[in-house]
Parts: sequence; C-alpha cells; structure tokens
Amino acid sequence: AHCSLQGALADPRVRGVLLINLFAVTWSGELVAERGRRAAIAAGLPDGRAHRLDREFVAKAMRYLRPDRAWRLWRRSAERREGADVIAAFDRLHVRDTEALLLFGEQEPLYEQFARQGLLDQLDRWPNLRLERIPSRDHMFRAQWLQRHVHERLDEALERVLERLPAGAASL
Repeated sequence: AHCSLQGALADPRVRGVLLINLFAVTWSGELVAERGRRAAIAAGLPDGRAHRLDREFVAKAMRYLRPDRAWRLWRRSAERREGADVIAAFDRLHVRDTEALLLFGEQEPLYEQFARQGLLDQLDRWPNLRLERIPSRDHMFRAQWLQRHVHERLDEALERVLERLPAGAASL
C-alpha cells in the first residue's frame, strides 16, 4: 500500500489508488519504533483498553511527567510529523483528482492515528477519498467472507475510477 501511494503521488497519470492496511504515508524507522512502543504500552493497559490510548489516559499520564519533557517528546513525535504528511498527500491526490480507497482492518496503526489526530472528522475535505474499516483484526483478511468483502470494495473503487475516465482512455 505504501509503494502504491508513493507511485500515485509521484505520477500524475495515476487515476486511482487502492490501499489496503496502509501503515504509513512517510515510512521511517522512527515511526515503526514509535508505533511499536505505542502498541506495547497499549497492550499493558488495565481495564480492557488494550488498543486505545485516549485523551483521558494521556492526561493522567501527563500528571506524572514533567511538562517540559512531555512537550519536547510530542514535538519530536514521528507520528505527529506523519500527520502533516498525510494531509499533504491527501491534498495532492485531491488536486490531481485521483480516486483513493483506503481499507483498514481493526487495530491498524494509521487508522488509529487518523482518529487521534482528528483526520476522520475532516474526510469531507477530500471527496476523492473513501475510507472504510473491514470488521476483522486479521491483517491479511484470510477468511473467505473477508476476502469477498475486500474484493467487492476494490471492484466498486475500480468502477468509480473507470467511470471518470474519458471515453477510450481505459484501453490505454
């Protein structure tokens, strides 16, 4: 998904991009490590909140940290920088009128980042972009019913792209 997105961003001829479980817009070892730490911390949370770091949890944790350190950590966050890259990428796809479908399973780090950063509430800024959650924690979508579901979404997205092409362009 990452390579497909980068190709669509680099080549203005790309009319549609289908991204399944995109992990990052801008790949970096720092982002991978940060998401790994987040997952490890979340897995150890009490009260069954194993997959969520919400504002309430962060606020409680901040009371035990020195504010100056916490602010420096937030400013240096790879995920925070990733948020700016996401907006820039979505804007670029919109300007180029490139149709984009993002399919995410449950507990996908980039989707959770979108939720934390408020991007899910801003999706109407990009009418060319569709985001859908697949109801499964299986990142590979191994069950046949999941595969059918994903294939249906991909077929629908492909039809939308083909409908928007000028007559005869689909045969190129």
